[in-house]
Amino acid sequence: MWRNDGRRLFRFLQFVLCATFIGGCEATFGPDSSEELDRQYGGVVVAEEPQAVRIAQDILLAGGTATDAAVALAFGLTVSLPSSAGLGGGGMCLVYDAEAGSAQALYFLPRPATGQADSATWLVSVPATARGLFALHSRYGRLPWSQVVMPAERLAGSGSIVSQALRHDLSDGGGVLVNDGRALDLFMPGRRSVAQQGDRLNQSGLAVTMSGIRTGASKYFYSSEFSDSLDRSSKLAGASVAASDIKGYKPEWVDVEAKQMGSLEVFRAVGQLGDLSKEADNFGLAAVAATTGFAVADVEGNAVACGLTMITPFGIGIMPPGFGFLFAPSPTNSPGIFLPLIVDIAVDPIINDVVYAASPVGAGSDQFMNTKIQSIFFAPPSNLNELGGPTRSNVFNTFYCDVGVRRDIERCTVKNDPADAGFGIIVMGEP
Repeated sequence: MWRNDGRRLFRFLQFVLCATFIGGCEATFGPDSSEELDRQYGGVVVAEEPQAVRIAQDILLAGGTATDAAVALAFGLTVSLPSSAGLGGGGMCLVYDAEAGSAQALYFLPRPATGQADSATWLVSVPATARGLFALHSRYGRLPWSQVVMPAERLAGSGSIVSQALRHDLSDGGGVLVNDGRALDLFMPGRRSVAQQGDRLNQSGLAVTMSGIRTGASKYFYSSEFSDSLDRSSKLAGASVAASDIKGYKPEWVDVEAKQMGSLEVFRAVGQLGDLSKEADNFGLAAVAATTGFAVADVEGNAVACGLTMITPFGIGIMPPGFGFLFAPSPTNSPGIFLPLIVDIAVDPIINDVVYAASPVGAGSDQFMNTKIQSIFFAPPSNLNELGGPTRSNVFNTFYCDVGVRRDIERCTVKNDPADAGFGIIVMGEP
């Protein structure tokens, strides 16, 4: 298991800052290559949104595990990329435990909220993200819960910057926000035009909700006080969530067996929901899934790859009064469309180290992974951006470490869609 050694102090040894909130880039933080150091802190992070990546960077440099950084990053995405990640949605994560040499998948996918379905205008999902992230941190985290939630709370309160990815989503799927004046006021200040890249969004309501999650942990989201409050708020919004839905939701842990691919052992987790087309028609939405993925590793060789979803961009565009997050539409129970949540972590068994992790999102991700993963393992890192031409609707976030994360993290390569706002960094530090 990953141990809590109580270390908190760190210092930067050298850094190169190459990211703004305008476009995609890569960065390395750490010591001069000529110095021989026993590195204690650090790792690799790659995701679609730079502000959330910076949060994960700080957690790694504070001595956190890959899980601590992943949880903090995911909460950050609920603030900075609410089109695809949100407290009202859900997701899944794949965790590789280096000490145990095994992997587990955690599923906290959206499920239909039916407690008030008979009287509801909007059929929505049970808010699952916070519960899932709490389960993830409880099993594999090292830092205190409050420490990994606080950065997202601060980002919501101080105001996140509209990134390129969010601006794209506002242009392509922001029409649903007209369903709720609160959402419209947030993302269309003054109701003249949607927020532009570089604008600041002050999400004070979400900050209050985050504060409750931070101080009350999972009990806040699933206590009678909170669930009853959200029940009443949901009713006011015309949504189908009831207190019973919230209290009854439980994430699911599943052991994942490795599959041999060439000389590597590949752990894969896949998430699937039912056919969204019928409900999408009911909501007046396009039946297009809204997902985002990221991958994190730490210097101890642990790795986490996650996919988060709001099912459709900005969910149904409805906010429960007083909570500051958007509801995701309810998935149906019938088979059909394959929700593109798929994540991989690859280990080289000879050196017993993680060499690769990926979380592509968008339509066709499963096919994309199956046809391209073999090339990635044996292709020069420079070819990673040429494998399938990812777009905003099929973004490929990945890192590749040819000699392993633990053996030489400086040789890792982080890659994502260069045309999007993706950001990847290699983080190194010492006490």
